[in-house]
Amino acid sequence: MSYRLKVTLAVTFVILLGAYCGNLYLQWPPANPLRFVLVLNRTPDHGYSKNLSTMKVDVLNTCHVPVRVPYVMLHPAGSARRLATMEPRSFYALSGSALDADGLLRPQARGHFLFYVNTSDLPADLSTLRVDYYYMGRAEMQFKRFCSALRNILPAPMQGWVPDPEHERGRASLEVEMQAESP
Repeated sequence: MSYRLKVTLAVTFVILLGAYCGNLYLQWPPANPLRFVLVLNRTPDHGYSKNLSTMKVDVLNTCHVPVRVPYVMLHPAGSARRLATMEPRSFYALSGSALDADGLLRPQARGHFLFYVNTSDLPADLSTLRVDYYYMGRAEMQFKRFCSALRNILPAPMQGWVPDPEHERGRASLEVEMQAESP
């Protein structure tokens, strides 16, 4: 094999590998990609109405890639007490969201979805509420599937060498938005 052919093949391989790595980098979601907004109905005295048994929380995907969301937990700051735990079956998909093949919610880039919170569980001071959630981007999910497939074909002693990527944990404060009470 000539020197020129070796260099051409090596350069082609490096360019293709760089393109693949660049694509992975662009498809990786940033830290804490979700924003949570509690939507309250405004009353004439500019307070909020707790006459409903549930209030909606709008969850927005602020990043440029779709993410998978298997779990969301609402709790007061500094407390382990859970006010609400949301799993995909309690989510209401809106524009740009869908359940994927595994039954996990997958808000598209800049998409959003709703879930509902029981108002009797909410504290008087809504600014103390925090949200913990788990998420994984598409590139991370593809890597997780690749690792899983690789573990399935390797002999048992070698399966421990393959990483098992976990969902990333995100944390956000619950923003409060007032909207005019509907008649």
